[in-house]
Amino acid sequence: MRLFLQFFILSTVLIGVYSGDWYRSNSLGMELELISQGRLNDYEYTLNVEEEKKTLYLDGSLLWIKDVISNSPLIIQKRDNDLTLIEEEVFSSNNDLTEYKYIQNDQVIQEKYEYDHYKRIKRIKYYKDNKLIETRSYRYDSKGRLVALNRLSDVGLKNSSMIYSNTGNLLADQEHSNRNYIFTFNKNGIKKIVESDEDVVIKEEVFLYNDLGQIIKKHSVTQEGTFISDSYDENLLIKRLEEYKNGEKKTITYSYKNGLRTERSESYKGQRDKWIYQYSNSQQLKVETYYKNLVLTWIKTYDDDTIHQVWYEDGQVIMERKYGKDE
Repeated sequence: MRLFLQFFILSTVLIGVYSGDWYRSNSLGMELELISQGRLNDYEYTLNVEEEKKTLYLDGSLLWIKDVISNSPLIIQKRDNDLTLIEEEVFSSNNDLTEYKYIQNDQVIQEKYEYDHYKRIKRIKYYKDNKLIETRSYRYDSKGRLVALNRLSDVGLKNSSMIYSNTGNLLADQEHSNRNYIFTFNKNGIKKIVESDEDVVIKEEVFLYNDLGQIIKKHSVTQEGTFISDSYDENLLIKRLEEYKNGEKKTITYSYKNGLRTERSESYKGQRDKWIYQYSNSQQLKVETYYKNLVLTWIKTYDDDTIHQVWYEDGQVIMERKYGKDE
């Protein structure tokens, strides 16, 4: 009850009541620039940092609170403006992250971490609604570099091995399926990735960065001759995709709010399609609307474990169906 009241009070007070430091931020809650309270209205996202608590606002309205709820063990929870749990982190006495939990599509996703004597990740177990779905095991060389990754899941075992240059850069990531990845680097990080299968190049990716070292574009060329250009915003969310294949161009654009995709538009061969997404206060997808060539075609409403879909023609309902999310 005390914890509930704490969050209730925090979610209802005015923004000016808080002490602590203020930062210009983004949808990820990053501390981009220290600012004064007098400049809070100058920015879309603002972040308040007060001892062990962080509070993110969008245009003055509370988005989420990240706070320490226990010190032994250390547990940090992130909740949205209606107190719904978004994520939870649990740390050991050595400050190692041992458990990470978050909500995805109304399912609880859990990651459990194990470390070796050098504080390197030795194993990660992934759970979905308390059911183990994958185990990843890591192996390192004498220089502390990752040289092997084993992934065990319901679909079987996958093994990967890594090869490094004398300067320490990753040269290749080899999977048991004979798929190989060759990396080249520049001062910002990865410059190019060449993907091959049994020595046949099937894809090349080139990364472009801005003056701050952030990825702004990625160009990809596939074995079939398809050219793809991706553009990213400051939060590394894709905002535009252009695909050229057989002389045809497809363009897809994306819009976001609070880090959630709100719109997707696709233009191809003279047709323009659009998807509109609406979310609950806990950031779960609730309504998806599709317009084929800008004409309303169907609406999906997500409710717990069911989907209610309604099809339209000339603005009139022509069919309805309710089914489970797994169907």
